[in-house]
Amino acid sequence: MYNLGSSTIEEFQSLSAAMFTLFRCFTDGCSAYDGTPLSERLREEFGIAFSVGYVLIMMLVTVGIFNMTHMSSSSSSTRAVVAHELACLCDHVSGVSIKS
Repeated sequence: MYNLGSSTIEEFQSLSAAMFTLFRCFTDGCSAYDGTPLSERLREEFGIAFSVGYVLIMMLVTVGIFNMTHMSSSSSSTRAVVAHELACLCDHVSGVSIKS
């Protein structure tokens, strides 16, 4: 397919291999075909720039997914509490009579 530069890492020799490798890193675990940690091999080849980028992307993905999950459950809980409080308030108000 396409050669992605002078990478000596087998997982990045073509565009399709690189895309599949990134998919595996975000879903299953970031290991090379031989089982060694791929992030360490990339750090050795590309240096500190890769390490910083890797940490930032992993933090963004991890924290972003956690926040989406947390906000979804918080929103559902908040709606349930507001509905319950409104029902209690309506019951309380319906029992009050106004005297003139």
